[in-house]
Amino acid sequence: MIWDFVILINLNYALISFCLCRLK
Repeated sequence: MIWDFVILINLNYALISFCLCRLK
């Protein structure tokens, strides 16, 4: 399903954003 793909991307984006915030 497309929604599963969208949710997966959103989770990955949130994780990357969180890691970037911690590196700063």
